[in-house]
Amino acid sequence: MAKKLQKGNGKLRGKIMEMVKRRQKTLKAASLELGLGYKQAKQVYQRYLEGGDDSLIHKNKGKDSNNRIDESLIQYAIFLYKEYYSDFGLTFAQEKMKVSEYRSRRTPRERFGELIRFDGSRGLKSDMTGLKEEGDAAVLLQ
Repeated sequence: MAKKLQKGNGKLRGKIMEMVKRRQKTLKAASLELGLGYKQAKQVYQRYLEGGDDSLIHKNKGKDSNNRIDESLIQYAIFLYKEYYSDFGLTFAQEKMKVSEYRSRRTPRERFGELIRFDGSRGLKSDMTGLKEEGDAAVLLQ
């Protein structure tokens, strides 16, 4: 077979693995034909020997996606669109319904140049003037 085969074709994999089982084809040739590495072809062949054709089908086939949106949220969005945004286009309505997640700004410091250190204590940014804050008093460094 000159053209490259799709990896997801379970029936074709089953036929090729059956040929390997009957020793009509080597596992190395089968791996090249399926577009798999030799080690992966060995794993597929072992799975085929244990479970037959059904074992070559992906295990998640027929299951819901992990990234699916909850059905109640979809129904709520449809309700909002019909109730409040029916005169909008779909994209504009989506933008209007989208919840903004902006970062909150930090609270400004009481004094210019004041910092909070990693240990949680407050300190002055004062390398140029030689000041160091200790508690409530500022000490002049020499």
